Amino acid sequence: MERKQLESVAAQYPHLRGLFLAPLGLIVIASGLGNMRWGPFRELWTVPVVYVVSALACLPVAYFYRQNYGRVQISRKAQVRGAVALAVCAPLIVAGSTLDHRLDLPVWGFLGAWAVLMLTSYAASSGLKVHHQVIWGVALVASLLPVWGGLTPDLKSNLGLVVSGMGVIVTGALDHLTLVRSFGSPSGVNAEVRPQK
Repeated sequence: MERKQLESVAAQYPHLRGLFLAPLGLIVIASGLGNMRWGPFRELWTVPVVYVVSALACLPVAYFYRQNYGRVQISRKAQVRGAVALAVCAPLIVAGSTLDHRLDLPVWGFLGAWAVLMLTSYAASSGLKVHHQVIWGVALVASLLPVWGGLTPDLKSNLGLVVSGMGVIVTGALDHLTLVRSFGSPSGVNAEVRPQK
């Protein structure tokens, strides 16, 4: 596949550059484990170290995608849709966490809100793929089961971060595989055309 053709098609799928979600997922997991003071995260310095290492990991990921799949230009319309989806759904995370802390409901508000955020974000940008519907649909249904009333509010929120972070990483891996299946492996990209530095 020619690089120009690939870039044109890939512009519709900015979220399928899923390797970027692994560092994000690690940051979310580290936040939850740090709040719970679990294992090595009892030490105050471990969470910021994970944040920095995760942020730095984005550099080789960006280089990999640029070298193998070209640059992806996100249209203004797609940027606006994504921003609106985030602006509408981000308060749900706060609302879900607030419900978990203020009311001893048998449902898991934080996890449900995160699942809605992910589903809405994908629906508004690249479109929902089957794996998005399965991962975040299962998370949403699980959050609505009336079995979470025995968890303390802090455990609900922090465990919600850990579970959500794992879901983000799995989603990213499957997004990347979808990108490779849709547009070809890096070796299939026209090697004669390189992005300009």
